[in-house]
Amino acid sequence: MANFKAVYRPRDDGDFDLMMVFSQEYLEQDGVEDWLENHAALAFDPPGKIIEGDCLADFPDVYVERKPLNYDAWVEKYKPQKNHLDHNASFDGTMYETRGEEFAYVQDMDTKDPNRVWTILEGDNDETVITNGLHFINRLGYIITEVPFTESDFLEIVDD
Repeated sequence: MANFKAVYRPRDDGDFDLMMVFSQEYLEQDGVEDWLENHAALAFDPPGKIIEGDCLADFPDVYVERKPLNYDAWVEKYKPQKNHLDHNASFDGTMYETRGEEFAYVQDMDTKDPNRVWTILEGDNDETVITNGLHFINRLGYIITEVPFTESDFLEIVDD
């Protein structure tokens, strides 16, 4: 059994770009592997592909650089959109919940424009962290931004 699985999405030129890498530990959570298989097959036309590997070095296009931003700079750069489903949402009206109609909207956005989806997480020492991409572990909610992040970005915004 591989330690990691990576999802690649198709490009117009027929090649593939790395989209997400998941650890086996993460994939063993209830429903995550099924979601991954369905996402790779159904979210892209033509379908994406899943590659297995034993370590991150097996995915040569994985480059992780943490780029810390403060919350105000992040808001200025990425412009979080207001939650149109709940006008009393947390995070200045921008957070989408992890269930129901709001989560369905987040999943739809993740399919259409994944680089605009961010996850609010409970971090170490009870700090709140916003990171790019759709995540499930320690999630508190989601934010959709007007400005997408780039494929090479791995951002963490700590809300002090």
